[in-house]
Amino acid sequence: MTTHTGSSLAEVFGFPLNSRSAEAEEARRRHWCPFTHSRCAKQSRLLDYPFGVCSVQYGADICAICPRRFEERGALPGTPKVLEEMARHYFGDINNVVAFSEVGLPNIGTIDYVLARHAPISPMSPTSWRSSFRPIRPLPRARLFGVWMM
Repeated sequence: MTTHTGSSLAEVFGFPLNSRSAEAEEARRRHWCPFTHSRCAKQSRLLDYPFGVCSVQYGADICAICPRRFEERGALPGTPKVLEEMARHYFGDINNVVAFSEVGLPNIGTIDYVLARHAPISPMSPTSWRSSFRPIRPLPRARLFGVWMM
C-alpha cells in the first residue's frame, strides 16, 4: 500500500519556493513567467494576481502542473526545451527533427505536438535548383490510416 506523504509547492514563478534571490523576488513581484518571458497568465479565482505555481512536490517527486512550464526555450528557435529533450531521447539528437504544434485530426481533435525526423536537406546550388524544377500538378487524394489527406 502506498502512503501519501502530502504535496507542497515546489516552484513559484519559475523559482524554488525557498529561493530568496533578487531574481526570484523580482519575478514574484512582477508575476513573471521565466518560461514564456511574459507575465503569468494563470489567473486565480481566489487571488487578485496570477497563481504562479509551476510545479509541486508530491512525495519524493517534483511534478510540473503548469503547461507553460514546458515552454522553456530550447536551443532551436521556436522549439520548447522539453521537445528537444524528447527528440534526443527518441532520435539520438535534434538534427533533422522538426516539431509541429496543434496538429489537427479531422473528427478527432488536435495533438499538442508531433516530432518528426526528416531526411537531411542538402544545400542546392542555383544551377541544380533550376534543373530540378518541375511544374506543380494537382496531387490525387490519398487515404492514409482512414484519414483523407490532400
